[in-house]
Amino acid sequence: MTQNDNEYSAKAAGTDAAQAEGRDPRLVKAGELMNQGDIDGARKLWREMAEAEDTRAEGLHGLGLADLAAGNLDGALERLEEAAALKPESAAFLNNLAAAQMRGKLLYPAKNTLSRALELDRNYAEAWANLGFVMLSLGDDFGEIDLILNRALSLRPGHLGALEHLAELRRRQNRHQERAIILKALAEAKTPRTALFLRQAAESCLTFGDFAAAEPLLAQAVSVDANNADLARLHAEVLGALGRTAAAKDELRRGASLTSGQESWRWAHLGFAPRCFENAEGVDGYRQWLSDQLEEAAAE
Repeated sequence: MTQNDNEYSAKAAGTDAAQAEGRDPRLVKAGELMNQGDIDGARKLWREMAEAEDTRAEGLHGLGLADLAAGNLDGALERLEEAAALKPESAAFLNNLAAAQMRGKLLYPAKNTLSRALELDRNYAEAWANLGFVMLSLGDDFGEIDLILNRALSLRPGHLGALEHLAELRRRQNRHQERAIILKALAEAKTPRTALFLRQAAESCLTFGDFAAAEPLLAQAVSVDANNADLARLHAEVLGALGRTAAAKDELRRGASLTSGQESWRWAHLGFAPRCFENAEGVDGYRQWLSDQLEEAAAE
């Protein structure tokens, strides 16, 4: 998940809420269907529940989550607001309403909604993580945000949303070494965004000049996302900066061959090499010159 998208948080909270209710097996079944990507199947079960008075709140809540997953923000807000009004004692309903508000950039209402959720349940990690995100988006006090995100992590160690928001906070605080550590922890979770987290960790290392630490992170990122031309280009630049000219050349050529690569990369700079090249012969000639210089130095 990105810093301005709480899809992961909304989905996870919705599933937890469905399982926690436990009064109707359709809740658990609908949650399973949502996790499998069968939104229509889940919607059918929740619609049945919404039509019955005793399960109307749960049904509307589920339909709101389905709308949120399908990108129907207006429908999600309407149903989640009604569900929260019908069941004001549910911190999970309020948290998911806040997730919809966040998606709609309604940050101040989301902050108020999350505060209400936490008044009901002070140990609700998802709500603490979402509150940290909202406050970060609003530019609130960094110290307070830090406490809130660490509260979420104390309640649920390894919470992905809280970790990602904390990484963004560290970036804004220029605490790049700490940010790199957090991003490496996120990468270890093996999510679909592992390559992105590895790249961001490497970029944090580059911010404080640690090319040696950045290179293996970029190598890992490339192994996960081998078709990312821009990632290959960055990896090549770091290889060049470390003096690994041949590897840099190979990586630049590989990147140039990818769909989004650029032909000019084949002849572009090799790390901190003092010149650019117009063609492959120029690159090869430069490498030969370097080799001759090294041989001469060794002979002396």
